Amino acid sequence: MVYQGMKASKGEVTGTARVMFYPDGEIGEDEILVTGMTTPDFVPAMRRCAGIVTQKGGRTCHAAIVARELGKPCVVGLAEALELDGVTIRVDGSTGTVEVL
Repeated sequence: MVYQGMKASKGEVTGTARVMFYPDGEIGEDEILVTGMTTPDFVPAMRRCAGIVTQKGGRTCHAAIVARELGKPCVVGLAEALELDGVTIRVDGSTGTVEVL
């Protein structure tokens, strides 16, 4: 299954999706941060994770800007994002796609 969001920060990464509703949750370096949208409180988790997917936002949202600064692949505006918890996914920030593997 391939989902289409908006490309926000180029690059490709594969990892386990970890849905986080609050910024104080734990996330590993090989996991993909998946959330509704990010705020500055999410930056420590954004630094640790391998990539970022958000349900809301556009090319100039917080997640997109921080992901570009950190050099992390990022897809935003993916309506199905919060359904991906625990699933292995491939995030392609260059095309805006998220593929369930």
